[in-house]
Amino acid sequence: MSILKQKWVFFNRTLLSIPQQLRTLYTFGFHALATERVNSMRGNARQIVTNPHTAKTKAWRLLKNRRWHTVIPSLLVQLKLITPQSILCLDFSDFHGWQVLTFAVQTHRGRAIPVYFEIIKYPITEKSQNIFIVSTIEHLVKIIGCRPKLVMDRGFACPHIIKHLAKQKHLFVVRIKGVKQVRNWQHHLVKAKRTKKNDQKVQAYTKNLRLVISDKLKGMPEPWYLVTNDFTSTREEIVTDYYHRFEIEEFFKDAKWLLGLEWVCYYRAQSMATVLWFVILGLWFLETLRIVILQPEWKNHHAVSFNRFVYELLQREKNQLIIQYCQAEEVVGYA
Repeated sequence: MSILKQKWVFFNRTLLSIPQQLRTLYTFGFHALATERVNSMRGNARQIVTNPHTAKTKAWRLLKNRRWHTVIPSLLVQLKLITPQSILCLDFSDFHGWQVLTFAVQTHRGRAIPVYFEIIKYPITEKSQNIFIVSTIEHLVKIIGCRPKLVMDRGFACPHIIKHLAKQKHLFVVRIKGVKQVRNWQHHLVKAKRTKKNDQKVQAYTKNLRLVISDKLKGMPEPWYLVTNDFTSTREEIVTDYYHRFEIEEFFKDAKWLLGLEWVCYYRAQSMATVLWFVILGLWFLETLRIVILQPEWKNHHAVSFNRFVYELLQREKNQLIIQYCQAEEVVGYA
């Protein structure tokens, strides 16, 4: 089956979960944005709608509708992209002044799967970012009905976030600075980098936690100092969890460079969020195409990522359809 046909199957599968009154608008948004490079909302709309005034109206209606922030995430349950055993990376990225807090499922294949996000814009009042992060975590938990492990960088190592997660018994792994003071097994207050064990119980942020220190590999200025409330995984598993946190950076690269969001500026958070949700929806479709890896063409292809490979495969199929159409028209013309 061709990639285009599989995209059509995916569209029909998800359409059934969309409220009836939104299905026409969802159809437009899916075909205009999912797996498509974003030039501008109106520009993408004109590529699938003949009348430019109609395209403008449809684009305006799509961006204005605030329900996508709940409707599209509701597909997570149907697509089974998150389970209680999933490990989610959590990080911020800047999209033309909008700070997008994103959750993405680790795959151990180089790219995390984005599953949820919320947007904030600086400047903000003191401590409001930590409140925003905690509320966003709880919004996701409400949608998916479980608490997957969170893996975070040093920017999330603050008392408000860690105390909340510990209170909710929400597993997490967060990197801290080597100069962060913890209370070791001897109840002595020491800097993390001065501790003598690479895996021990400590008290930090007023909570009983676990300090795991990675090996210092070549090129690393210092080991990773990781604080977690996971007392069952091995030290190697904890370090591996953090190692794969970097997969979320590859999603940001795909969204910005492969799909064009690096050059598109939206003045309203609602517009930015709508476009990003449909872009993520397209990436969910790509995730269903992992069977493509079995094709010899992909197995021998090491120059580009899987997402770029499938994106280029989609464009090639479209171009082949155009060639076939032109050839058919030429034959008819000569006849």
